[in-house]
Amino acid sequence: MSKYKILWIDDKWKDMDSFKDLCELPKNDIEVVSCTNAEEGMEIFEAHLEEWSGVILDAKVFKGKGDEVDRLAGLTYSLDRINELKHKRNVPYYIFTGQPDTASGTTFADQYEGKYYEKDKDENKLIADIKRNADELKDTQIIHKHQAVFDIWPESRSELLRLLKVMEAEDWKDNSFFVVIRKVLSDVMSRLYKCGYCSVEHDGSNLGDCSRALGLPNMSDIIPVYIQRSLHTCVEVTNPGCHRTECDSAVKEGRAPYLIRSLVFDLLNILYWCKDLPPEIDREKTAQRVKQSMEEFDRKKEESQNRKRQRYIQQDRTYKIYFCKQNKFNSSMITGKIKSQIDAIWMTFWTGGISNSIDVLEQMTYLFFMKMLDDAQLNQEATALAMGMRDFEDPKAVFKKGNWHNPDTDKDVPYNNLRWNVFRQFTPERMFDTVRFDVFTFIKNISDEKTSAYSRFMNDAVFLIQQPRTLVKVVEGIQELDMNDRDTMGDVYEYVL
Repeated sequence: MSKYKILWIDDKWKDMDSFKDLCELPKNDIEVVSCTNAEEGMEIFEAHLEEWSGVILDAKVFKGKGDEVDRLAGLTYSLDRINELKHKRNVPYYIFTGQPDTASGTTFADQYEGKYYEKDKDENKLIADIKRNADELKDTQIIHKHQAVFDIWPESRSELLRLLKVMEAEDWKDNSFFVVIRKVLSDVMSRLYKCGYCSVEHDGSNLGDCSRALGLPNMSDIIPVYIQRSLHTCVEVTNPGCHRTECDSAVKEGRAPYLIRSLVFDLLNILYWCKDLPPEIDREKTAQRVKQSMEEFDRKKEESQNRKRQRYIQQDRTYKIYFCKQNKFNSSMITGKIKSQIDAIWMTFWTGGISNSIDVLEQMTYLFFMKMLDDAQLNQEATALAMGMRDFEDPKAVFKKGNWHNPDTDKDVPYNNLRWNVFRQFTPERMFDTVRFDVFTFIKNISDEKTSAYSRFMNDAVFLIQQPRTLVKVVEGIQELDMNDRDTMGDVYEYVL
């Protein structure tokens, strides 16, 4: 497919094959569709209105198919029709003539100044103008298509054009768009700070901090959840880092043809939502409203946490007693090494956005349990192997051979992928998805007794870790703990409590 497509209406076009050949040279890349009369030409023009880069008109041409004399009426008819369709699409036209009475007349040339070209003289100039105007026309069309967004964000015009042109060209392997999206996001964060919505001032390198501040649960009354998620997605995918390298490769190699589209649409949603932002002059008033909304959210959350704390104490008492018995808690003082390890894990939760002590305790308990399940089965398998029972399979094993059906996703998942020693080797994103959607659901449903203390405790369990890198650091921290030493684990859990 050629880059440009031109409709040429001229009753003598067959006598100018050289011009058509010139247009279709690889360096010009212009496809020429030709016809001999204005009425037929305008039918073709309207039927494929979105395809044309321009229209070439002869000054004197047959108006209809049965005409035998070429007249200016054919030109007039074509121009009138082009102008009538301008509200749908504004296509540039060019008058290309060799008629002695028009080519030599200054009146006609003056009337169509800038659109008038002489045959056997101005061919190269005409081709150059067609290509230049077509490129400019594409920009204009994109702007008109997304006029509301361009009106709201004049400072991001060039970046938006570049992104949307990638969309229009369907260039799904252009990974340079990550940097362009970050530039537009910088403009967004600056405006959100100036109007009072964002508590973190953008300094050019802290998009992640701004996104986290805007994505806090207590901001959901101010910023719609779908905008919070779009901001998070755009920032996380385009942020420099190991995951960004993976995204770059996926786009460049054509493995993620829909990633550009999804990010651009997320960005357009954000930009359009910003049309209702309060003016910067009301920043203090807006900031105060945001603060009040956040305080109200925090108050309700604290009330919920208090209720949750009481329920936790009541429902989890049996579970903790069982855990303590299994690990033979003693009263020995925890060592400095274990203390620093637990503190590091705790800090990882805190920097990852989980600061409530009860929440941290619960998330650590879930992850401890995941590792302990796998460690227990690894010990059983090692014992069986040492006894020469290579193919032995315990019917009571937690992780069986084959697949486990996830009731939440309605998908089959290999039992092996649910094991700590397996999923901790996954990439950060895969580990995060596996633990969040599969392993966590698995441990919630591991008990067949729905009325047991464990089932009641896990009924309302929620996986709160929101970022792959947070989960990776926590898993690495837990992996360093010697969970096969019951005395040590007793000290660990005692310190956590």
